[in-house]
Amino acid sequence: MQRDAADFKPKGDFGVVGNPPYGERLEDAREVHQLYRKIGNEFREFPYYSVYMITSYVEFEKAFGRPTTKRRKLYNGNIEVQFYQYYGLRRKRPQA
Repeated sequence: MQRDAADFKPKGDFGVVGNPPYGERLEDAREVHQLYRKIGNEFREFPYYSVYMITSYVEFEKAFGRPTTKRRKLYNGNIEVQFYQYYGLRRKRPQA
């Protein structure tokens, strides 16, 4: 499914995997940086939501606005990409 990051509304307590444009095919790296900043700003409103993003953009963490919980190097074809994992906060269970 494809949609604008500003239209994102969570439907549960679980995360989402995103594969946004890398900037490999886009002319302007500034556009990619602004897109990732916009995504990061949207997810700030949902601290219990985990976010997983795949991109080759080396400034992703800076644009997203926070350091990653975990990061893994992968390859998408011949493009080296990073799998950025941001774990959401855990909800406290009610006391019995």
